Amino acid sequence: MITQDEYDIRDKIIDYDNLSLILSDWVKHDTLMHKSGQNIALWNGSINLPRLGQLVIVWPGCAYGQVADYGIKRGREKFELAVWVKLNNDQFIKMLGGECCMLTDDDRLRLDLLSTEFRAKLINAGKKVQQQKKERRSKAVPGSHLLDEMLEKAKDLNSDKKSSFYKITGSIKGLAVYVAIKGGRVDLSGFNVEHISCIKLTEDEARAKHLGRVRGQLDFSIGNDETIMEGYILSLSKLNDESRD
Repeated sequence: MITQDEYDIRDKIIDYDNLSLILSDWVKHDTLMHKSGQNIALWNGSINLPRLGQLVIVWPGCAYGQVADYGIKRGREKFELAVWVKLNNDQFIKMLGGECCMLTDDDRLRLDLLSTEFRAKLINAGKKVQQQKKERRSKAVPGSHLLDEMLEKAKDLNSDKKSSFYKITGSIKGLAVYVAIKGGRVDLSGFNVEHISCIKLTEDEARAKHLGRVRGQLDFSIGNDETIMEGYILSLSKLNDESRD
């Protein structure tokens, strides 16, 4: 028998959308149970039926959560009474009696530590994946691995993120450095620089390539990161250089 206090607990644990799904799941499995010739679902576990709000460990013992509601689930031989458990990540999972047990203080300490270690591993794995993506892209697009460093060098200038480029500007109107969002390309609009890493473009060449006012591009094919960054930093300095030619 569920008490009013437990109903109040359930309302605090379960949001409206998940409660609707859980109630629909009950109706579905109750119908299936009666069609199979079974009239009632009984609890079949090594522990007594947990009350709403109690903390339990869920199989295979790597997580715990709070009992949010009751349900029906097909067991090995027949339908059984089950519990809906809300895990720490706000996910709801339906467990049979043989799939959960009461949480002790030692269990909670162990699982909290495990959760912390697991989150750290996920973060490290995510960083590793991002680094692998950068390395793969660097092989496919020369210079793309320099993107983060380039944006850092431009942090004191104005940066406007467009659909495919970062538009970097300074105090001199009409000048801009465009850095491709995916890296591997830098266009100098309205000017160029005298540097080994800069390919100069005439007005006609830019028009033929549909590059508008671009008069220079960094040459990432030279394959020397230090030289490319020297040209890039020199380009940024021209955005505020009132003495330029």
